[in-house]
Amino acid sequence: MRLLFLKSLPVLFLLQSVYIKAQSTNIRPTDTLVVFEQELIAHTKDLETCTFSSDGKWLATGGWDKNLKLISMDTADFGTIKKTFKGNQSAINKIVFSPNNQYVSTAGKDFVTRVWDIETEEMLFESYENRKEITDIDFTADSKIIMTSSKDGTIRMYDLEHQENNIPAKFIDYKSPILDMEPTKSGKTFVVASTKSVIDVIDPRGRVSMSLSGHKAQVNTVVFSPSKRLLASGSDDNDVIIWKLAAKEALFTLSGHKWHISSVSWSYDERYLISTSIGGETILWDAKRGIEMTRFQNKITDARSTDISPNLKYIAVAGKIPSFTKGAELYKTGLKKIARNRKPMPTKRNSKRR
Repeated sequence: MRLLFLKSLPVLFLLQSVYIKAQSTNIRPTDTLVVFEQELIAHTKDLETCTFSSDGKWLATGGWDKNLKLISMDTADFGTIKKTFKGNQSAINKIVFSPNNQYVSTAGKDFVTRVWDIETEEMLFESYENRKEITDIDFTADSKIIMTSSKDGTIRMYDLEHQENNIPAKFIDYKSPILDMEPTKSGKTFVVASTKSVIDVIDPRGRVSMSLSGHKAQVNTVVFSPSKRLLASGSDDNDVIIWKLAAKEALFTLSGHKWHISSVSWSYDERYLISTSIGGETILWDAKRGIEMTRFQNKITDARSTDISPNLKYIAVAGKIPSFTKGAELYKTGLKKIARNRKPMPTKRNSKRR
């Protein structure tokens, strides 16, 4: 009996090791949380920016070939280039859709902001007031006003419906190069990222009303969550910080990138944050807990921009690719399933607190 038991020990150890390995695999779901899907080849040169429309119908891409491409995300013609907008005279470094998804706007290194009607493909607006490259664009909630920031230190506002109101152009002078900008929820003040390590909130006269200190180097990007309750920032110190602006405090400092942060983007449900760096990697973060979920990198050696689709199904990354093919990289995620399976938080129905 004892001899039989001893002979069976190697088998038991083998079974135990198999069990441990399987158990380890089962508790690491992030290994396949984000999987490379395909390269959406649409350009002849490297990309600087990509973004999804809020209805999930389009992925817009742009970069050094000066062309804006709209790629279909619809099931019937998924990944097909449906529209090309020309007119930019230099690299496109920013694309934004209007909230009503009727317009798309570009800006970049030719100092000009342009707005097109998506359906008719007609150019509706061009601006020529800036003296240096434009770094950000934002529409107002009603899609009637467009705001831009520039390395010439100004934030400019343009009326798209009544363009005669743009002469003279309305602008705010920050007096320092602006690398990114976000209007606050009130629309009366602006969060500004610059070559300074602090993030400033400025009023319509360009005066600083609040500063957020936490980064150790210049801040390259600032992005509000969809509800505008939280602000995310990325810096040359390789960190991403999530701020609660109303409380003037940092909720999380997300460390994990080895290179300067180039872009940050929120999911539409504010559960997740994605960030890119000039080293090429993209990191997916749990924004509720402030922890890294997974990181990924395919052929892009310098990631410049990223966005996540409204249904959480896809992540797009734009950047520099050392090959003849040029396009945004598309990744498929398991985030939709994870979000759906999470248990709802308990609520106190009779709470008197407001």
